Amino acid sequence: GGPTAPWSWSPGALRPSTALHTAAVSCGEGVEAGAGGPEASTPLVGADAKPLGKTDELKAVGLVLGTAIGAGFLALPYTTAPVGALPASAVMLCSWGFLLAQSLIVADIIVFASKRAGAPVSYATIARDTLGLRGACLVSALFLCLMMITLVAQFAKAGSLLAPILGVPYAVGCALAALVMGLFTERAPASVTGTINTAFTGGFMVMVLALFGVGLPLADWTRLIRTDWSLSMALVPSMLQLLVYVEIVPTVCTLLNNELPRIRRVILIGAGVLLTMFVAWSVLGIAIVPFIPAALGAVRTDPIEILLSTGGVMTNVIAGLATCAIITTILGANIAMRTFFMDLFRKRTKQETSAASPPASDAEAAAPSPESESDAQLIAPPAPDRTAQRKSVLAFVACTVLPLAFACKSPTAFFSAIHLAGAYPVTLLWGWVPPLMAIRLGVHETPSPGQGASKPRT
Repeated sequence: GGPTAPWSWSPGALRPSTALHTAAVSCGEGVEAGAGGPEASTPLVGADAKPLGKTDELKAVGLVLGTAIGAGFLALPYTTAPVGALPASAVMLCSWGFLLAQSLIVADIIVFASKRAGAPVSYATIARDTLGLRGACLVSALFLCLMMITLVAQFAKAGSLLAPILGVPYAVGCALAALVMGLFTERAPASVTGTINTAFTGGFMVMVLALFGVGLPLADWTRLIRTDWSLSMALVPSMLQLLVYVEIVPTVCTLLNNELPRIRRVILIGAGVLLTMFVAWSVLGIAIVPFIPAALGAVRTDPIEILLSTGGVMTNVIAGLATCAIITTILGANIAMRTFFMDLFRKRTKQETSAASPPASDAEAAAPSPESESDAQLIAPPAPDRTAQRKSVLAFVACTVLPLAFACKSPTAFFSAIHLAGAYPVTLLWGWVPPLMAIRLGVHETPSPGQGASKPRT
């Protein structure tokens, strides 16, 4: 789940992202250039930005949780059952720590580059500036791959849940979920989509509490004794995909006016709640459903399917949990991909195509020209051109048709997609790229006396 991930493509360096700018303007927030490093807490667009409070931080925490929460949460007992509760918890803790470190690096990168450019900057645009054209192509390709694999998993799980309820084939269930959510995302205003997403994220949290309330009396805690550490490493890719939330960090930076202390606090709180919830559900799932090793001739069964077949309150809770999780994830992925494609093919303005390169001197950085200040405050997304309809069709195909084609092949696509996403796109996009970008930008370099933010390395 979660709102638009601010991905954009630009032939120029450090160009403000349309998605980010729109979010900043709609929230009354903005960016202004600052000579200080990323620790500075200067708002980025306009000096009249509303002061932030605890409510804003709470909303940002919700974004972090809503992004990580999805149908993958339902896959947790199936994924962790073979290794046991203790090894699974250890792998989750290590994966969580890795993603937390990467998310803090991404926050540093976004804040540093946005303050240097004087306007919100997208992750893909920073990749273009720091890693070159090929690097930007790789980052964008990894992002699209990750989003499409995520949608494959969600459509597959939705199809497996809808098919028995509606009495239709599995492929029809996948198609219904994909088309309904795809058309809704395309037609509904952004404000409506965001409200729906927030509501279902809240519903998910309520269902999680209900799940624990119903599941605790059914647990057999002696099942937690079983462990198999030899399978722990095979669990890592799936854990990375299930726990990932780094794609929402640029949006959090914008919503919190690039105030790095607030951003770090929000990430830590959101990630902490996420880890607690996932470890607790993994332990409870293992305690509720008995695990029969495949070596004994048993066919490995999804614990969620077993719980759904029991009937009663547990079935209703699992169904509600699955509905909220799938809807939030599909909405977030659809919006992120549509924003990517709309920004990829839209026409560039003269101001956008000019490089927002670092200032030649500290004096120039301290005294930006009136024209640049005026332009930075008045940037607005360009009006749709004549090819808008074709762009919309392309986005619909990428967000709905292609993932649906893969999801319809088999219900097992759900677990396969989760493992594949963690093994490649997540590891590369959020494991290798952020540190390289931070090094190239010189984010953590200490400026010499009398100087402002350090300039990027070449």
